[in-house]
Amino acid sequence: MTSRHQSVRSALSLALGSFLVAWLLYLSLPGIFDIWSLHTNDYLFQLRYRLFGPRPVHSSILHLDIDDSSIPKLPLSINDKKLYASLLQVLTEANTAAVGVDMLFPQCLDQADCDLLVKATRSAGNVYYPLVIQPDTPQAAATSGRQIPPRLLWQPQIRANATPITGHPVFANFADLNEAARGIAHITCLPDRDGMFRRFPLLIRLADGFIPSLAFRMVCDFLKISPEKIEVTFGKEIILRGARFPDGRVKDIIIPVDELGRIIVNFAGPWNDSFPHYSIADVLAAAEMPQTRDQLIDEFEGSLVLVSDSTTGGRDFGPVPLESMYPLSGLHATIASSILLQDFLRELNPASDVLLQLVLCSLLLLFALKYRGTGFTVAGLTMLVLFIAGTVLAFLYQNMLINIVRPVVAIILALTSINIYKYILQEKERAFIRARFENYLAPEVLNTILQSPDNLALCRRKKLTIMFSDIAGFTAWSATQEPEQIHRTLNRYFEEMAEIVFHYGGTIDKYIGDGLLAFFGDPIDTPDHAHRTVGAAIAMQQKTTELREEWAKVGGMPLAIRIGINTGEVVVGNMGSEKRLEYTVIGAEVNLAQRLESNAPINGILISQKVLEEIGETYPVTDAGWIKAKGFKDEVKVFTIVC
Repeated sequence: MTSRHQSVRSALSLALGSFLVAWLLYLSLPGIFDIWSLHTNDYLFQLRYRLFGPRPVHSSILHLDIDDSSIPKLPLSINDKKLYASLLQVLTEANTAAVGVDMLFPQCLDQADCDLLVKATRSAGNVYYPLVIQPDTPQAAATSGRQIPPRLLWQPQIRANATPITGHPVFANFADLNEAARGIAHITCLPDRDGMFRRFPLLIRLADGFIPSLAFRMVCDFLKISPEKIEVTFGKEIILRGARFPDGRVKDIIIPVDELGRIIVNFAGPWNDSFPHYSIADVLAAAEMPQTRDQLIDEFEGSLVLVSDSTTGGRDFGPVPLESMYPLSGLHATIASSILLQDFLRELNPASDVLLQLVLCSLLLLFALKYRGTGFTVAGLTMLVLFIAGTVLAFLYQNMLINIVRPVVAIILALTSINIYKYILQEKERAFIRARFENYLAPEVLNTILQSPDNLALCRRKKLTIMFSDIAGFTAWSATQEPEQIHRTLNRYFEEMAEIVFHYGGTIDKYIGDGLLAFFGDPIDTPDHAHRTVGAAIAMQQKTTELREEWAKVGGMPLAIRIGINTGEVVVGNMGSEKRLEYTVIGAEVNLAQRLESNAPINGILISQKVLEEIGETYPVTDAGWIKAKGFKDEVKVFTIVC
């Protein structure tokens, strides 16, 4: 049989190899694995929304939209800058904390209209306008970034060397509007491989500084965080030192980001089931009526307002985990709310990810060593289900995103490869057992053992009944016979005897010349092993009589046998060298059985006192007195079975 050490090494190699293959597949096919992982995370968002509905959002964040229903109600065209000047005046009177305009005004075709918008922006003092960045190489960004006045660039504290997203501006508002604004910020968000929007860069490098995202810029000013109070470690976190909340709290905010400075957008819900939405037409109309003006001021006072075009004719839409056509201005609101509520999604760091997979690999190895066949598969699949359930719970209750795909692929590979290996190993073991024991065990016993071959690997003490038989006068008879005749005679005799032993559920230990050693009660437990042994011995003597009469007719051997039987505790199991093992019994009780056989009468069965105690009055016996057994200090009480 294959040694346990070799089995351990092979299982360990297969488990580690499966996880290594999963990593190599991940590195060589990043596109496929990334998409699988991203889609798996999308299902988590969808599950969370179905289970719990929309997540809580910060009460100060409002959407002010130009939607399809508001266009007919607007007093001016949506392209008319006077419309937005009027809107800013209303929001200023409502004492909003900040206004983020997610719309571009790149050209000034009517100077009077532009002047009105610039004046309203400067008067408000809290309006932020967007900038569209084209990501490119650091060299290109260093050149084209000079289009942005240096005073508008941030200089946060960078805590480690990194390669964040760099780029240059491709779309911006006309210069006077930018000058009048409280600040400018980028609205650049690149989709993932599958075209879906899930992450947003909070900072993009331009020339010698950084430009923040619209939501990040608004929130930092809202919390009175200047750029020098921002500490950035790309691939880990952005820390806002000493954030001052409107309720008087002062605390640091730690925002987890990836190596490009992107935050994972923790979507609160679909567009229409997350943040409050107001129509620009309704707000302008409400501002004109005294009975609704005060209510408007109450609702907008102290709020962060995001102004955007969400009409179906607009182009600022994209797919997100919860919606296939999502107005991307919702990303800004979601990010701002996450920062204010400190409700962030985190990913398992690389070291913890590797540690987790090592734990899974170790568990699989443990299962491989402990369980066989179906048991190992069930244990492995149970671990897989528990791992998936754990990742789901970690997301739902701890905001933790754990890579599901790579470990699942590794576990499935490991289960498959180890199962194949174990199947091959078990088949080899079964073939070995069958070849080794088919002449020593009854077919039904052998089939039972083949289902649980581990029992044969054990070596233990056990109470069994041992039987020795020997042909009387065989040596003298064989000295006068040809080898072929001896071979035929012994083969016929042992075939008949073996059939009887198997019929009574016994195990043939070995053939010793013309002798036979068998034991009963192992490897299949049979509590009545003494009864079985005596029954087999009687049947053997009866069969011997039949053979003797048959052979007498053709001048064959005058067959006569002696049988000795003893019951007691022996050591049973596989013994020998790694290359040659025998499933055998050893011990003083085995030796006594052999002594009983040598003292038994010809054609008789000699049993010990222990056997008699086991069989009781089932079989007729005769007291045979005491014998002096070689190797035993005291005489042994014996009895003969009346056949």
